[in-house]
Amino acid sequence: MYRILIVEDLAAEVLPLLAADDLQVNIRRLSRVELLNIIGDYDALIVRWLTRVDEELLSRAKNLRVVGRAGSSLDNIDLEAATRRGVMVTTTPMINSISSAEYTLGLLLAVARNIPQACASVKA
Repeated sequence: MYRILIVEDLAAEVLPLLAADDLQVNIRRLSRVELLNIIGDYDALIVRWLTRVDEELLSRAKNLRVVGRAGSSLDNIDLEAATRRGVMVTTTPMINSISSAEYTLGLLLAVARNIPQACASVKA
């Protein structure tokens, strides 16, 4: 049985993907100290951007095999420390592509229609 710890909020659609007989998934909001105390019991850790996966955490993660980053950047994960310990790190690189495209189009429309200037004028 593989134990997975999810320490940050994920989209509801993700959880059914982790349903398998050989997986035990725990979703918990933990302080840094609590996480350091229990990480040794888990084979996988899923984080977003709030949780730092650094040398200190990895040194206590005796069974950890993989860290999944629900996002595209790895700013909060020490890749060198993970590599030294043989821990695979994965990301979800296309997770925000639709939102980014929508936001870009919204900004283009705002600039084309002078919305920022109109907003500033109304506020003044």
